[in-house]
Amino acid sequence: MKRLFSLTALLALGCSLAFAGGGQAAGSGGAGTADGLSVVKAFGINRESVIQGQNMNFSDWYEGKVPSRLWDRLVSDLAGYGLKLEIETVMNDQMATVFQTMLASGTLNNYDFVTMGWGDERVYQGLYDQGRMYSLNKGIEEYSTGNARNYYFNNTAGQFFRKMATLEDGNFYWITQACEFYYKTPDNPVASHQAGQIRYDWLQALGLKIPTTLDEFTNALTAFQQNDMNKNGIKDEVASISLEGFSTGVAQWFGLAGDLVAAVDYKAVSPWYQAKIQDYIRYMNQLYKAGLLRVDTEGGALQANRIAYENNWTMATWDEPNVNVPPGAAKAYFAPFVLKALPDTEPRVWAQDGFYRVFNPHFIPARAKNVEGAIKLIDYLVSDEYAMLTEFGIEGYTFQYTDGLIDWIRSNPDNVGVDVACMSSGFPAFWTNISVLPRRKVEEMTRELIGPRAEGYGLKSDFEEENYQRKYLINQDTSTLLAFPTSREMERIQAIRPDLNTYSTELLTALILGEKSLDNWNTYISDLKRLGLDELISIYQARIDRGR
Repeated sequence: MKRLFSLTALLALGCSLAFAGGGQAAGSGGAGTADGLSVVKAFGINRESVIQGQNMNFSDWYEGKVPSRLWDRLVSDLAGYGLKLEIETVMNDQMATVFQTMLASGTLNNYDFVTMGWGDERVYQGLYDQGRMYSLNKGIEEYSTGNARNYYFNNTAGQFFRKMATLEDGNFYWITQACEFYYKTPDNPVASHQAGQIRYDWLQALGLKIPTTLDEFTNALTAFQQNDMNKNGIKDEVASISLEGFSTGVAQWFGLAGDLVAAVDYKAVSPWYQAKIQDYIRYMNQLYKAGLLRVDTEGGALQANRIAYENNWTMATWDEPNVNVPPGAAKAYFAPFVLKALPDTEPRVWAQDGFYRVFNPHFIPARAKNVEGAIKLIDYLVSDEYAMLTEFGIEGYTFQYTDGLIDWIRSNPDNVGVDVACMSSGFPAFWTNISVLPRRKVEEMTRELIGPRAEGYGLKSDFEEENYQRKYLINQDTSTLLAFPTSREMERIQAIRPDLNTYSTELLTALILGEKSLDNWNTYISDLKRLGLDELISIYQARIDRGR
């Protein structure tokens, strides 16, 4: 049985082991090759996936077991930067144990570019406290040929990603998977949205329109039950709306933020302090008393054709095929929509930021032998050629341009099957997605609108495109705005959040079910303050400010 890694063990290693076995300062030497290339030793995870029905690992590519023109192009591109990768990987379930051993023995410094692929903010705070990572500010200033310097200090997206990883000394120590999405022009960064979605096929069957008021929404849910839309003889067509959280779509009709502490226009807020929260709770209680809310937790409700409304990604088409509709009925269709719950309140939709980073850091060990080579590797990783190769492959081989948009090539006889399968299935090249190198995705979002329309769900694409054009106010994806916490902030979040979360979810559920009364509102707010809600808002605001 493989031994699982203990987070406590890592943080307890202490500064005494910080440079164990290292001995010499980080350098710019690095081993060379016969053709004059500088060798960058990279360590990461041997990513595995099922491609065309067979299990494959990243090592099948870099060890040459499976031919890949994508990998060959990566090697060629790196040679143009004077680099050659020397890769060592372990399987994902072995990473924690292997990395712990590397820390204790000092062999971490045998590598120039490291991907861990696991661990939360506390792990990386521990690495920082122990001096295990090389400052990228310093390395970029000394060794970048221009790309990394321009990207992280002049480019809008790059500056955003740098600030997200900047620690207490003002330096940043890692790069992450970075996604840059825009609509029509890079000056209009946008990404995906979430909103409430109603069964459009049921509305059409009953001759009803998409609701524009709360009464129309309630009446539609009632009509679904009265007409037994799933034809099982039971009034069980219900709205799947969380009773314990605020990311419901319905809450956003009342202008509410979507989490206990969330970001609205770069301000940290809590729904508990927003003006219309009691109106939202009263309405939810009405739905509950009318038997229109799903309150059970049993699985299979979607498949059993019971879900009349859900909150989801507006472009999602994966739920519909799982719904078992009665013989002769139209296929399931969840259509996104927004209504104005109150005359004096503008509704909102939840949206990812156009710049979106995933927290899976890649860093240079503090005493790496070839820092110069690792920085030049980063020069390549932030380039447009790398973004195109990673996400779409090679023009004329895995993709072509059709009407200005990228389209996959699946019938080219020169294709290597696994290359095309990786690209067209949505899995980017094997070296990314918690493997050895970070992903950089740059995409104009018009292309995302094609799929749902082609599948017959045009209302999803229409709604999304309207939001690209800023039709509705936005609730921001808070996680993409929060700079890395200071050690003190991390300590306080860990102390505050568990009890505060529990109290908030239990309170909201009880209020919606009518088990607690709104008459005691001031007492509830006092309890939330006592449990640290104001302090948590303050911490989030500080992190939002640092990330801007």
